[in-house]
Amino acid sequence: MKAVITGGAGFIGSHMVDLLISKNFEVIIIDDLANGRLSNIEHHKNNSKVTFIQVNISDYTININKYFQDVEYVFHYAALADIVPSINNPVKYHKANVDGTINILEAAKTSEKLKKFVYAASSSCYGIPEIYPTPETSPIAPEYPYALTKYLGEEYVLNWGKIYDMPVVSMRFFNVYGLRHRTTGTYGAVFGVFLAQLINNKPLTIVGDGEQTRDFTYVTDVVDACYTVAISEYSQEIFNVGSDNTYSINYLVELLGGEKQYIPKRPGEPDSTHADISKIKKLLNWSPKVSFENGVRIMLKNLDLYKDAPVWDESSIKDATKDWFECLGGGEIMLNSKDIRENTIKMSNNSTHLKLQEWKKLSPTQQLEKVQSFSTQYKDKIDVLAVKDQAIELSLYMEKNRVYDFLVSYETYLRQKLGNFPIIVLLKDRADENRKRK
Repeated sequence: MKAVITGGAGFIGSHMVDLLISKNFEVIIIDDLANGRLSNIEHHKNNSKVTFIQVNISDYTININKYFQDVEYVFHYAALADIVPSINNPVKYHKANVDGTINILEAAKTSEKLKKFVYAASSSCYGIPEIYPTPETSPIAPEYPYALTKYLGEEYVLNWGKIYDMPVVSMRFFNVYGLRHRTTGTYGAVFGVFLAQLINNKPLTIVGDGEQTRDFTYVTDVVDACYTVAISEYSQEIFNVGSDNTYSINYLVELLGGEKQYIPKRPGEPDSTHADISKIKKLLNWSPKVSFENGVRIMLKNLDLYKDAPVWDESSIKDATKDWFECLGGGEIMLNSKDIRENTIKMSNNSTHLKLQEWKKLSPTQQLEKVQSFSTQYKDKIDVLAVKDQAIELSLYMEKNRVYDFLVSYETYLRQKLGNFPIIVLLKDRADENRKRK
């Protein structure tokens, strides 16, 4: 059997190489080493069944079709990741993640023996989900360019499958972690940040209150899911891949140990990720094997791998995520309350409990009026400009060095008024004490 793995020197891709070699596959690795590392596949360098090709898949001037002759399986993992770089350079991300995917689809199309094309999609396509656990049928609402490009890639894969009768599947990964995860580069991945801080005896920087939860899925489970789907009869399908559970950041920190430091919540991130994997469990009888606790133990046993990773602190994180906050938060600061698990809220100062959906049924004008009525005691400091669902947009009139404390206070006040309704407070304009009201 013969397979191509794009991004095969990367985090997930290299584990896919390991799995296929264990099943006696002939493997062609295609990777430009933008994110991948040769060290991830060094243990295969003397294996005659492994071929490494260094090439940029988004470069249409390079003929890659020759690498796909008689290939039976294609696992497409090559992509640029991370939120901040995608905000700073969306064209680069589109080229790599969308154009690159099209090029691989065209190359795979030339194989007369193709049995399955497996695309690595992302749960970031769901944005901030309305349903937990989140099924494959949930609305698509990407919050930033990376998420959008991964979803567009998925759409091309499914479209090529339909038009050209290609056997394709898309796998929406949730929060994948494990050995060989990238340890350098732009601030982002929680394990890379925490483990580098831990080995250097620095505080673990927890975003928000730490009660946000993530569907942490160990990498070997992810590639096992991909293989299971690849050898199955299913095509033209989308599958969530997750751990079948969700864990708080505070719990992760408890397992890791170390000193804690809390920093402001980042905009565009959900308070929870939790995959509904009932589809892949039912159709393919697949379920994850590595528990979160065992996965964390594996990471701690290999802590030395993070000795050269960058050590982030509150100041460097703030600088690295500046564009993140400004582009996704509407201003300098964006705050978000703790996720409310119950599907009820208490409106106004009475004891009436309403379904979350009832708040959403209010018109933007009605929502605005309600918040404005609550905000009268702050009228010398703010103008409430708009309310969009849970997002409240403000213009502030105060000293910049007081903005953060004020917004914390105001958010708390609104949450009390709205009965702990999950509020997002956006700063429309930068605060300026000397700015005149119109």
